[in-house]
Amino acid sequence: VGHDMARWRVPPPPLMAIQSGELRSVAAWEVHGRDEVDLMDAMLEEAMRGPLSPRRKGELATAIAAGRTHAERWSYERMEKLVEHNPEVLVEALCADQGTGDATRMALVAMDVSLASLELVHTLVSRGAMTEEHVLMHLLNCLERCREGEEGSGRNRKVRLFCLYLQKMIRDGLVDGASNVDEYEGGEPERMLTRRSARAVHEALVDLQAFCIEFSRVPEAVQLYRLVKSFV
Repeated sequence: VGHDMARWRVPPPPLMAIQSGELRSVAAWEVHGRDEVDLMDAMLEEAMRGPLSPRRKGELATAIAAGRTHAERWSYERMEKLVEHNPEVLVEALCADQGTGDATRMALVAMDVSLASLELVHTLVSRGAMTEEHVLMHLLNCLERCREGEEGSGRNRKVRLFCLYLQKMIRDGLVDGASNVDEYEGGEPERMLTRRSARAVHEALVDLQAFCIEFSRVPEAVQLYRLVKSFV
């Protein structure tokens, strides 16, 4: 009888193919032996589509900080999605960076001007997670992004956001336009970030003043111009 039952046993149905946009459930036994980078890349894709749980945010931030994601996956278009849904991941990853976050920062500083991206950069600079060079590149990218596109409310909104952002950075002491950067040598440790960022702002000072004059019809640009001129 056992032989006959084995003979007529019905095979299990095949698994349905995973459709585009669907998430595949991974069982615990499947994880063993899998490439951790692939697992983190899959979580990164998920993070670009919607909010992660606090535990998964922490796991992904740790993986990014340790370089356990593919650097070639970073682009400013993909970064914008991550900033929209899970900005905390980038903050924690870059603040705990183990020397592998340069590709992440490069994508971040190349993003378009938005409230979310500017708030994120402000947080990173305030926590000392952005280098002088990245601050400079971000400022110059913002100037270029604001100049792009046709005249209208969309471009004016970018200009207002950027001007308010830079004024806040200056007033919070995160960037400084002092004419002599060396005057901060020997200052308190908490002024170190201000001193480093001062060089970045000075290198962009000429272009920044021209930008403010170009968009002088925007009140926030006029306010920024007066603030910048007080450094000279």
